[in-house]
Amino acid sequence: MKSAIKDLVQLSDRRLFEEVSEGISQIVKNAVDLEDGATCLIQNEHHRTGEILSSFAEEEAAKVLLLVDVVRCPRDQSDARGRTLGYFHNHFAKRVYSKLCSWHFVGFEDLCEAIERECQEFYLDGPNDVDWIFPNSLSREREKEIYVDYVKDVTTEEGLCFWNCPLPADAFLGTHVFPRSIEVARALYKIGATTPDGLAVVADVWRKFVAGPQTTMTELTWSKNRMLERLSDEGLLHDEDASVMQHLYRWPFPLWSVKIGISEVRLDELRRERKETIRWLGGMEAKREPPPAVARKTVEALNDAYDQFEKESDALIDRLCPRPKNGGLRFVSAGVYGQAEDLDSYKRLKRMVLCLTDEERADLVALAWFGRPEVLEWPVTYKRAHERIRELSDEYQIGLGSKWLTGLERWERKPHEFEAGRLRG
Repeated sequence: MKSAIKDLVQLSDRRLFEEVSEGISQIVKNAVDLEDGATCLIQNEHHRTGEILSSFAEEEAAKVLLLVDVVRCPRDQSDARGRTLGYFHNHFAKRVYSKLCSWHFVGFEDLCEAIERECQEFYLDGPNDVDWIFPNSLSREREKEIYVDYVKDVTTEEGLCFWNCPLPADAFLGTHVFPRSIEVARALYKIGATTPDGLAVVADVWRKFVAGPQTTMTELTWSKNRMLERLSDEGLLHDEDASVMQHLYRWPFPLWSVKIGISEVRLDELRRERKETIRWLGGMEAKREPPPAVARKTVEALNDAYDQFEKESDALIDRLCPRPKNGGLRFVSAGVYGQAEDLDSYKRLKRMVLCLTDEERADLVALAWFGRPEVLEWPVTYKRAHERIRELSDEYQIGLGSKWLTGLERWERKPHEFEAGRLRG
């Protein structure tokens, strides 16, 4: 036997709806079975294996979405229908289909731009967005869960080669997220949109919908509602449960007009962009005017007062909300944090902050913000703090205490030449 999936494009509508309906029912069942198996593995602490199986289930469900797209595609767009059917065995295209169910878009143009970004063979990323050159994110995301490979760092021409191994099992610990593509595929199946008669309604409604750059999410929603009305009017709507309908609204725009595939990227151009951006970031990092008005001695005293408050606050929380003996999560109510503000150390710290001038308090906020690794430009941070100081509550300003001295120490350091891979600042 060999795959005949592309032969579907040659069928009449009636035969197409019948064959697609049968296929979808089998695909939904298979995807749900795979996901159930993944859940069982995860519950028995086989987290990595479970997540791998869940990825397969996610891709399997994407087949439903692309088959329905074939039905949504106008009959006179035979090339587009054939191209869409060609994605049936394409891991990358199916991953795009499945991921779109989790993304949010303003309109069709926004969606197309997102797909274009995800299709890049290589892209820049890292703490400063340009530190290293990575291979395509969706392909890498899938393969790094499963395979060991010998790879080369292409950030520079003389990049090193090394063995790339799947993430360790403990990296998959946490709450498992049920794949959205399965929820959407199952919703289409449950409401009756994937029966032969339901697909006839889908075709009649959606083949008139041709998305363009100006097409909005509102127009997409109108078409979904029109489809539901038609299914209801013709007695084909099987399930109107609110949760099912909620999943249906994750169903993305028809993608039959969009080409999905890895697009080549010239590494020399990407390296040039990286180099120029790093040079610009270095210029931003070097700016240190105007100087803060708050004295270092004052910042040190405030830092000591904050450290004392933190120690007493932690002791209070440990007393009121002891840590679970089994190492589980500890839940601390807002009321407990509120009691921390009654501590003498907090009252002392607050008095010290309130005794500062408005200019000193603004400088203190600016230093705290500058102490965060993602902040690059001191003049912008300084200006923003002075503009907003009157709208920032006393509690918010005090809550920045852990970064006051960190920001001042960074400001006082002679800016080093910016280095890729180093956290911003």
